[in-house]
Amino acid sequence: MLTHLGRELPDQLWVPHIGRLLRASMGDFARDGAEAERMVATYIEFQRRVHDEMTRGFPGALETLAALRTRGVRLGVVTSKGREMTGRT
Repeated sequence: MLTHLGRELPDQLWVPHIGRLLRASMGDFARDGAEAERMVATYIEFQRRVHDEMTRGFPGALETLAALRTRGVRLGVVTSKGREMTGRT
């Protein structure tokens, strides 16, 4: 937000947008559609650059998934991430 709005947003403004579609979230903060698209582009560039170093699994998650697989439990993934970042997670 600093890049486009000239200020950081307090947590209470942006945290409720976690999990929403990126364009919809940016549209809520942008002054117009073109700015929202620029904000999306900035976010995607940042995410591609820092995603892998900032993403960590929950403690015990891999062991839990392995145990479920051993039991034959079918699993699915639900995420608001795009395919590229989901594949890198």
